[in-house]
Amino acid sequence: MARQFLEPLGWFSMAAGNINGRNFRFRIPELEGDELGRLGCILNDTLGSLEELDLGRVVQASLLPASHFRQGRFTVFGKSQAMTDLGGDYFDIFPLGDSRFGVVLGDVAGHGVPAALMMAFAKAGVLIGRDRSGSPAQLLALLHDLFLRNKRKTMQRVMTMQYLIIDSESGAATFSNAGHCYPIHLSCAKEIASFIELQGFPLGSIKRATFRNKDLQMAPGDILVMYSDGFVEARDSAGRAFGFPRWLRTVGECRDKDPQAVYEKVRAANDAFTEEPGDDLTMVVIRADGEDVKVGFGV
Repeated sequence: MARQFLEPLGWFSMAAGNINGRNFRFRIPELEGDELGRLGCILNDTLGSLEELDLGRVVQASLLPASHFRQGRFTVFGKSQAMTDLGGDYFDIFPLGDSRFGVVLGDVAGHGVPAALMMAFAKAGVLIGRDRSGSPAQLLALLHDLFLRNKRKTMQRVMTMQYLIIDSESGAATFSNAGHCYPIHLSCAKEIASFIELQGFPLGSIKRATFRNKDLQMAPGDILVMYSDGFVEARDSAGRAFGFPRWLRTVGECRDKDPQAVYEKVRAANDAFTEEPGDDLTMVVIRADGEDVKVGFGV
């Protein structure tokens, strides 16, 4: 399994080094697997671009999934907005071949070409490992090991990440966290918004990092919100941060049967608070369908 991970990721790491050194003649050989092959083609295409803006458009537009996803009784909406030409946020939503689906959200430290390449590196690891990992914590541990093995001048940054697997029939979910912001669970039955607290070290940060799983149940009408720290760290004209308490209240007040509407309400509240976003903004809203919606609830 280690070879299956390291061989293709080694090519992606070499591509990162060549792009950083402006050697655009380098090419990744043809890789097995439709998704890995597609990712290799994407990176080969970026090698043909001499302009950083064009590079960012090719890489990041190709790495992010479609905004809307539906499986079983679950509806998902996700969106990422970079505050510079090349941002550091990454999310993905994908079926896992049975009644389950996975959601990944991560944040690379910094912006620019190195951050975009770290995103490609992370997505390659997720593509390879998601079907070979028995749990979210196992996948994060594999990615962490890969980040450590491939640390070099072009791959010095760390990345926070969280991975959630949901059974779209039963609503049973398993979550693991690598140093990212705690997701928010909006319980329909209890009418309460609360953080799903689970600590973990960022990927590639320390040698001996461990990751744990946390189980939860998504009942009909429940909503789960995953997000990047750009929302929480937004500041008003007086320099005051939006902060986690205000963020939790805001998300709790923006409940809706449409995940996209939840995103738009929360985003509008955040935009009204700050003059201009200072960081990338990424959010994934997951709703278990089946119950009428009540307008907002407490924390």
